[in-house]
Amino acid sequence: MHRRSFLKMSAAAGLTAPLLARPAIAQDREILIAEPTRSVSYLPIYVAITEGYFKKAGLNAKMLTAEQNGAAINATLAGQAFSFLGGPERVAFARAQGGQLRAVVNCVDRGNVYFMAAKGTGPKPGEDIGAYLKGKRIAIGPRGTSPHSVARYVLMAKFNLDPDKDVHLTEVPTSTPYVAIKAKLADLGVGSEPGIAQGIGQGLWDEPFYNAPKELGPLAYTVLNVAKSVIEKEPQLVTDFVAAAIQAQKTTLSEPDRVRAIAAREFPTMNPADLKATLERTYADNLWSPDGDISRQSWTTMHAVVRTIGALKIDVPYDDVIDNSFVERLTKSKG
Repeated sequence: MHRRSFLKMSAAAGLTAPLLARPAIAQDREILIAEPTRSVSYLPIYVAITEGYFKKAGLNAKMLTAEQNGAAINATLAGQAFSFLGGPERVAFARAQGGQLRAVVNCVDRGNVYFMAAKGTGPKPGEDIGAYLKGKRIAIGPRGTSPHSVARYVLMAKFNLDPDKDVHLTEVPTSTPYVAIKAKLADLGVGSEPGIAQGIGQGLWDEPFYNAPKELGPLAYTVLNVAKSVIEKEPQLVTDFVAAAIQAQKTTLSEPDRVRAIAAREFPTMNPADLKATLERTYADNLWSPDGDISRQSWTTMHAVVRTIGALKIDVPYDDVIDNSFVERLTKSKG
């Protein structure tokens, strides 16, 4: 995925849908949406900008790429950004420090994490994967990132392994675990597209032997979060924002050819084969939310992830992290 420097913005404009129609206003309300990196995973939000769904709602939305650890959430807490893209567990972490945020609409509803073995060395059909993994050197993204957290959870909860004792974790850049395989510093890699396709293309590993999106089911991996004070003071603003995001999600899933063209424009320097592989797996594994709903099940799974690995020290209930009322009202009004 291609990154942009901190505070670099991408602009918006375009068309939209009847749901978002509203009276003409003198000037659009400018909002910033903070993202931790530039990612194909966030494509529904880029669609909302480039296709004008935010614009029709009276919102001049721009992206704020905040790459430093925690910068996206901090920008939102400080009021510099209206919203940030990230897991709802970040809301729970902020709450423990006195920060009041709420997740209001879903984006990525599956854990975008896959396990790959060096070519020809994967588990055999029917083999106990926990036993297979024991003692293996695993290239994995940095601790504290969502891919790392989900992978640790899988090792602990699904295969009864201690990540610090039963396997050897080697932290590498999230997008390039195959480099460690190539250097023979790891036996396995944990990653996502386009790294999966790149590793396969170089003959370094085979197709994933563990597919977290399919195995774990709904998991609130990336949602749009806003300050609780904004929800209380400007509920119509949040409603318009959520409606635009939902409309973009529906377009993303129902018009893949149109979305592929948008993706090519959003990522002009990305290898076309890598972009194609990323989109194909994203669609195949149902990574994107179809309707913006942040289900209780999706939070229960993410909550289990951060509690199991020890990142969250106390139980935090759904309603203290997620405000799904905007999605529910908009869905009901259309029904």
